[in-house]
Amino acid sequence: MPVLSIENLKIDYTEDGDGQTIVLIHSSISSNQQWRLLVGALRDRFHVLAINLFGYGKTSPWTENSTQSLFDQAKLVIEICSKWQYPISIIGHSFGGSVGLKVASILRHQVKGLVLLEPNPFYLLNQHGRIGAYKECLELRDFIKNLEQRENG
Repeated sequence: MPVLSIENLKIDYTEDGDGQTIVLIHSSISSNQQWRLLVGALRDRFHVLAINLFGYGKTSPWTENSTQSLFDQAKLVIEICSKWQYPISIIGHSFGGSVGLKVASILRHQVKGLVLLEPNPFYLLNQHGRIGAYKECLELRDFIKNLEQRENG
């Protein structure tokens, strides 16, 4: 697996195929290896990147003294995506879906498609006192609603 080094950060990823780029973002209980079969199915038609988030595979662990946010993970994904041509499509599973939403909200028109598999039930964050993370998810929800309204009317 290639590792992209940027200053003190290492980003571990797999890459296969040619064509439009599809970025795969794993769940919090897995790694980019959860996408092996999908990469095999897509590589004949697409350029597929399966990224390891902070602390997975050979990607650097989170070392900041602050709580990690979706924005932090999104910056990691955007950093590696910037090495290839836009637009991209994103497929995210569970926590990876939340990260994918955040990436899409930042890159906007550079994202052609977004697929969310088993997205997080973010309302649970509020119930467990994670107010900052809950508010971040609400902002993403509102972003998606605004996109839908613009497209539909």
